[in-house]
Amino acid sequence: MTNTLTSSKEMILTDHEKELVISNYIASEKKKRDSVFGKVVRDTDPTLIEFDKDELLNRANEKKHYEIEMENYRQQDLQRLMNERGELQAYWTYEKIYDVMMYESHKLGVKFEYCEENKIAVQALCFFLSWNERFETELGFDFKKGIMLRGKYGTGKTHMIRCVKDNGLRPIQMQSMIIIKEKVENEGYCHYGPGYGIAYLDDVGAEDLPIMHYGNKHNWFKDFIEKEYYKGKDFNKIIFSTNLTIKELAEKYGERVTDRIAEMFNIIDIKGTSRRIKAIKEKKNKKDGTSESETT
Repeated sequence: MTNTLTSSKEMILTDHEKELVISNYIASEKKKRDSVFGKVVRDTDPTLIEFDKDELLNRANEKKHYEIEMENYRQQDLQRLMNERGELQAYWTYEKIYDVMMYESHKLGVKFEYCEENKIAVQALCFFLSWNERFETELGFDFKKGIMLRGKYGTGKTHMIRCVKDNGLRPIQMQSMIIIKEKVENEGYCHYGPGYGIAYLDDVGAEDLPIMHYGNKHNWFKDFIEKEYYKGKDFNKIIFSTNLTIKELAEKYGERVTDRIAEMFNIIDIKGTSRRIKAIKEKKNKKDGTSESETT
């Protein structure tokens, strides 16, 4: 057969690659001809297989050019993403996240009180969200794990997350366990978990169990933890808060779940009494003529 195709691309196939292209093509054609109506034909002669060698090599050469171009595009995209991430990380330092926390709290009409009772939690969130090594070296936590914020009602757990959720490096998607419970009751399921950024579950343990849907009992948080655990990936895309102790969590979800939590999360305690109640009292005092500021 005569050559009917002339490649516009420079020939970049090596001699070894050319031999492989031809031998693979012949083997493929022979395999097609070796079976006729289900009967094996054992005497197929490879030399009888006709093909245009130049056309075959030109097509293989075009394919190799295309694969190289696609790999170059992938590498360029990867480098662009790395550059963008580097720029984001250079901007979203732990100091920047702390400033945003204070600013957003002010926008919500609340003066943020950074004190001994929440110091570790505030530092941990700022280091964690900025990928700062001090999260591990100074605080002794693990970047492969997520965060469990534990503290009494009103100690500011949700407020802290709300103030930093819109950071540009690791944005946080917030969802309340009460809302999840309602969705499971109505639909029988709730697809929520780590995706882009970080998934935050608010007030774990506040929902009544079991969650009922047409007579079927559900324990959504237990199933969520088990599913994420068996994925076997890093758990640093999950943060959750709870007012319960480990013992109370075990009573609600089972000891198996609390064992998983210990493996999957850095447990951070926020101490002290309810800042919400304190804020209400101070607001009342201010209304009555005192000069104390509202805090949380």
